[in-house]
Amino acid sequence: MVPEAPPAELAPSCSEAGVLGVLPGIVGTIQALEAIKLLLGIGESLSGRILAIDTTDMSFRTFNLKTDPNNWVTYANRDEIEVRDLEGLCAPVARH
Repeated sequence: MVPEAPPAELAPSCSEAGVLGVLPGIVGTIQALEAIKLLLGIGESLSGRILAIDTTDMSFRTFNLKTDPNNWVTYANRDEIEVRDLEGLCAPVARH
């Protein structure tokens, strides 16, 4: 989502920032539904889109994604990408 990982001090953990306990269940249920739709070949999937959920007023929005031609982290070159732990952050790097 972002070209470079933020510094560790700007990325608080879930325990620091707080996550409403039921939110992972809501998101997990939506993910399970998306998997079922893909397996059965029914409905319109969220592929190529991001679903944003605002649980304070229970609103849902979708955003279309566009391919960034400057982003080298793609499915097509997945064999060239290695994920390493960088000072507590996870970031992709080229294997070259």
